[in-house]
Amino acid sequence: MLKAMGYQEIYNKYPIIHNNLCGPLAVMEYFNVSLEEGIRRWIEFNEDMGLKLQSGGTTSSDDLLEFFKTFDIEGVKTSGAARLITASNSRQPIVALVAISGGTVSPDGDTAHWIRITEAKQGGMVRYYNPYSNAYEEVDWTIFLNSWDRVLMTNGNQNADRRFVTTEMD
Repeated sequence: MLKAMGYQEIYNKYPIIHNNLCGPLAVMEYFNVSLEEGIRRWIEFNEDMGLKLQSGGTTSSDDLLEFFKTFDIEGVKTSGAARLITASNSRQPIVALVAISGGTVSPDGDTAHWIRITEAKQGGMVRYYNPYSNAYEEVDWTIFLNSWDRVLMTNGNQNADRRFVTTEMD
């Protein structure tokens, strides 16, 4: 893809297989941009973001806030179920960090994964875009909450208590 985008000179710098693009892919889905456009913005916006793509490393909430800026949107990182419901009800973008197992949101998951929530109803269902499957899925609110809490047990996320990225909230 980088070759096709005219980035021949940097093609060899980036891994052929990249397993940690769920955060950027969730943001790209919200902004409805092509993979090519999203990667171009990621690479060109600032050097640190390009280096993150080169390294194959995971993306943090701070990385996603920087990515929001490439769309001229100020994001915030926040946490908590009540704030997530408020953001969902006001149709704000929500990119949440959950635990997955086998690519599926799971309270038994051991891998942290960013998803883009499209709708959340407390006590009902949570609908979301899953970059792992490149599909829209839904899960019961309780399973979502348990998966959200499980993130604290994944590598490097001991301080990610019910974390999500959105735009400025009232």
